[in-house]
Amino acid sequence: TSPSWKNPAKPKPKKPTPKKPAARRSATPDPDASPTGGSLPAPPDASLTLQSKPAPKKKSVTKVKPKPKAAAPVAEGDGSAPGGAELPPAAATPSPPPGAPSASARSGARPLSPNALAEPAVVPSKCDLCAADVGSNPAAHKQVCPEEPVPCPFAEAGCSAMVPRSALDAHVSANVAGHLMLVHSHSIRVHKENAELRDKLQAVERQVHESNGPPTKRGTPQRLFHPPAAPPAPRTPPARHEGTLASLEEKQMSGRRTVRPPRAAGK
Repeated sequence: TSPSWKNPAKPKPKKPTPKKPAARRSATPDPDASPTGGSLPAPPDASLTLQSKPAPKKKSVTKVKPKPKAAAPVAEGDGSAPGGAELPPAAATPSPPPGAPSASARSGARPLSPNALAEPAVVPSKCDLCAADVGSNPAAHKQVCPEEPVPCPFAEAGCSAMVPRSALDAHVSANVAGHLMLVHSHSIRVHKENAELRDKLQAVERQVHESNGPPTKRGTPQRLFHPPAAPPAPRTPPARHEGTLASLEEKQMSGRRTVRPPRAAGK
């Protein structure tokens, strides 16, 4: 045996590939055969072709420019230049010189201010009763106006008179007796009303106690309103001491505490 590098392996022989038999030619000619001997490509299938519709065309919008208005004919002498040429607006309507009155002032019309609807009402400068100058605060003057009618101080008692502020003292001094009678009758009426109200409250208190039943604890049920206290008893003057002046002084001295003199030192 010899080494492999001295006797290399021989390549294997290739197998012969069998040849395909040639196609037989038919006597009828092939319609798809080309004159050069090849076959023509098959026509495209109509069922596989997709027909796409053409995209709609956009409507073009044509913008119509407005026609310029024809200028009004200018008569001669109305601010037109010689030869029929028109002057600019500033030259046709010249502005008034400074300091001259405006057109509304010349015509007598009052111009409207921007806050014409919110303007305050006109405040009277004088009082209608005393003809005094009230300024810008008529409500403050009304509190001190001498001619302003005010009710009587005894209005709660029943006096319904309305007297000027300056004559109020004279009315009170002239009707002292009538005012006293009104005050007396008013106090009696108030006392009766208070008594009726107390009776009604006591009746309500009794109904509450009856509905609640007897108390479960000792003691009387708590009252809603206590009855009025009894008036205090009149004070009697002290009894007079029957006896002489010496006996009175002796009684006073017996009630006093006697004070002994201090003892001397060493005793």
